[in-house]
Amino acid sequence: MDEITPEWLKARLGTDRGQKAALAEALGLSNDKVSKMLGGTRKPQAQEIPTILAFFGETTATTDPELQAVWQKLTPSERLFLLNAAKAQISARESQPLEPPEDSG
Repeated sequence: MDEITPEWLKARLGTDRGQKAALAEALGLSNDKVSKMLGGTRKPQAQEIPTILAFFGETTATTDPELQAVWQKLTPSERLFLLNAAKAQISARESQPLEPPEDSG
């Protein structure tokens, strides 16, 4: 895949409006911004691309094959749940103050 185009997104979202809302939530965007992507007036930002690919179960060269196999078996709502849990875990880890290194002497 070279580029995430409006056609690429439309083909994967189908006609289920819930999918569009779920994608917006996974990306942390408003439905309006996803609509703009579908209409071609907004391109996905670089940092959004991995989330978009993961949402649709697409693989990238850097994706772990075992993780990809499990991800593809999940429903969209299960994917969204795990994506949000992972984001919360990362946020919690990044917000913790660094502990000083142990004194080895």
